Amino acid sequence: MVKTIDNDLVADVAREVIRDVAPGELLFFSASAKAYFTGRRRSGGLDYGGQESVELLTAVVLPVVTGMLGDLAADGTKHTAKATVAKLRALFRVGPAQREPIVLDAAALDALHERIEQEGLRLKISKAKARAIADAVIALTAKDPR
Repeated sequence: MVKTIDNDLVADVAREVIRDVAPGELLFFSASAKAYFTGRRRSGGLDYGGQESVELLTAVVLPVVTGMLGDLAADGTKHTAKATVAKLRALFRVGPAQREPIVLDAAALDALHERIEQEGLRLKISKAKARAIADAVIALTAKDPR
């Protein structure tokens, strides 16, 4: 069972979500992800080492994706950490497809959408933005393979 989710997987899924919901943030995504993974976070933003915190939707997407991937890894797999990450990569179509994806039926996708939307609201973003993030995550599962 996976105890922590691979940062590269989180970044790859989050980057695709940002590409859909806030493409203007892609320029800052790598710095935002690095700040997130190294713990340089402030309430509502990410610390880039200066006095001001930058408010970006990426600051919400990264923890939402981390939690969502952790939930999926805990809920749906009994595999090694490496196999679980490969199955999640296949599900969200990020990186090379080396394994069959974790299969989610319509009810599971609806529940996942709801969990993501609720987490966005908990992080104090608007309902419209929370829904857009949830929609973008679910859309990744239906994206044409590369």
